[in-house]
Amino acid sequence: MRRVENVVEDGGKTLVGKQPVLPDCIISESLSAILAKQGVRDFGELPAKRRKDVINDLKYRYNITNMKQLARIVPDVPDGTDEHTHRL
Repeated sequence: MRRVENVVEDGGKTLVGKQPVLPDCIISESLSAILAKQGVRDFGELPAKRRKDVINDLKYRYNITNMKQLARIVPDVPDGTDEHTHRL
């Protein structure tokens, strides 16, 4: 008998080994709440160390593996494309 892990139903479709994609608004609201706790309005106002901690917190809280989704929401997040990884 074969065991299948990480089976997720998505709108009637069964996805094996895939995580459901959270809507951007949920991650955005969570980012706003984290920034409010820090006492700042903008992500850029945080020190670099704290920005990295916030990004990691969002990644682990929502199990985000698609950095492109996080890059759409959080400014200055590298999305894994060449334009962000190569600096002149």
